[in-house]
Formats: sequence, C-alpha cells, structure tokens
Amino acid sequence: MPPAPPDSPVGRASGPAGVARRTRVARRPLRIGPSRPPAALEALLVDLGSQIQRGPSQASRQAADSPRFRATGLAALDRRLGGGFPCGRLSEICGAHSSGRTALALSLVAEALGEGLLVAWIDGADAFDPGSAAEALAARGGDERDLEHLLWVRARSEQEILRSSERLLRTEGFELIVLDHCPRFASPSQARGAASGRSGLLIRDVTWLRLARLAAGTRTALVTLSETPSTGSRSELVLGMEAHDVRFVGPPSLLDGIDSMALLLRHRSRPTGDAIPLSIRSEVPEARTAEGKG
Repeated sequence: MPPAPPDSPVGRASGPAGVARRTRVARRPLRIGPSRPPAALEALLVDLGSQIQRGPSQASRQAADSPRFRATGLAALDRRLGGGFPCGRLSEICGAHSSGRTALALSLVAEALGEGLLVAWIDGADAFDPGSAAEALAARGGDERDLEHLLWVRARSEQEILRSSERLLRTEGFELIVLDHCPRFASPSQARGAASGRSGLLIRDVTWLRLARLAAGTRTALVTLSETPSTGSRSELVLGMEAHDVRFVGPPSLLDGIDSMALLLRHRSRPTGDAIPLSIRSEVPEARTAEGKG
C-alpha cells in the first residue's frame, strides 16, 4: 500500500511520532430504573381504564397447572385414586355386564352435575337411562334439574362415536365426558373380535392418542367404558370392575344395588393390583315402586 500524501488525514499524528490523536465521543449517561412513559402511551392507558387486566400471577398459574380430579362420591375409591378420575386425562372403566361399570360412571356423573358442571355422555352402547342418572343424583341430594347440564349423545355408528368424541373434546366447557363404546354394532370385524376375546369398538391406538391429547388441551376428564381393557398405554388409569352381588327389590324386580370389586389395573403414579370393595346403591323412587305395584 503506497504511503498517504502529507496533507491526507489518514495516518496524521499530533504530538509524539507514532501516537495517533484520540477523538473523544460524548455518550449519554445510562439511566437505571423506570422511566416515564411517553405522553401518547400514558393517554392510552388512561382511556382504557378498567379494560386493562393484570395477568395471572405465578401462584395462580401453579394452581391451574396442579392436578385436578373428578370425584366419584365413593370415599374408598377416591382415596385409592388420589382424588378421583384425573382431569385432562384419558381413563377407562372396564367390566362385564352387571359388574357395576355403568353404575360407577353414573356416580361419577352425578357428582359432577351436583357441582353444576357440564357433562356429556356419548352413548355408543344405546344403554344410557336418564332415570338411573336422576336416581344417582337423588342419592346424593341432587335435583333432577341438574340433568339440564348433561348432554346425551346417541351415536348411531362407530364413525359418529369417534366424531362426537373429538368435537366435544374440542369444545371448551365440558368438565367430564363419558364414552360408552361397549358392543352394539354387529360388524364382521367386531364378530371376529368377540370370538378372539376382544369386545367393543376396534379403536386404533393412534385414535386413543389423539383423544388423550384433546382431553389434555381442554383439561377434560375423558372416561371410556368397555368390557375389556382397550386404551392401552394412552390411558392414565384403567379400573377393572367385577360384580360380587347384585341386589333387586320388588315386585316388580328393580335394581337395588351392586356390590363390586374395583381392581386398579393401571395408574401412572400409584401402585396397582389392590382390589377395592364398592357398594353402589340405586335409589328407587316411591312413585316408581307404587306404579309397579299397581
């Protein structure tokens, strides 16, 4: 590189040879601490007034993230499950007919309705009885008017069962959804499944995964009813029901109660294997009894 001309500012020095002149740049002092907002922003804050809401505190966020449960009203079972059926999770109640499977689900629904919560029952088995739901409410001191918070979906096909489940899980507001997919539709694939010891809808594992993720997104307790375990590892807990005694009163012959054993087959955070004795009583209204005697 050729040397710069003598009158060029490049390489010009003042003072001793080889020492370049330093230029001092004025800088603004660093201010630490809150500064006053601009006038336009301050005027906007005044105009909005009460429309401005403070965001959730750390304590409220922790409370929202803490586990929540839907109680069954059966003290021994709720203690064993750590509070009941978990919200935002997929759970399963399985058992044969007259094992107390549906009675336990009705008890779970009655507790939720008694708290004024929205509940949905997807009736793929065509077995839901509003009268039994009213009796379960009456057994807990509830009112039949609480049934207005219950959505009863009568699905006519396997596709409707799954489509209804996904749509309800995407709808915020339902705290509990019961999916009864016990055998009803006599398709060839189900006939082969029944012959091999499997029952209910042949729902793929990826479908259970999708339903479990939807339940987690809306914090909904999704409880499915089946004859044999079908949700696999996608469920938070699986409860197996086995009847020991079914009591009837009458005439006419009316169900009075079911003594069952609930076996915790699967739970992500609690030990499994212990059997829990349950006694689920069905209240028989006087009007129905008198009507039957007449």
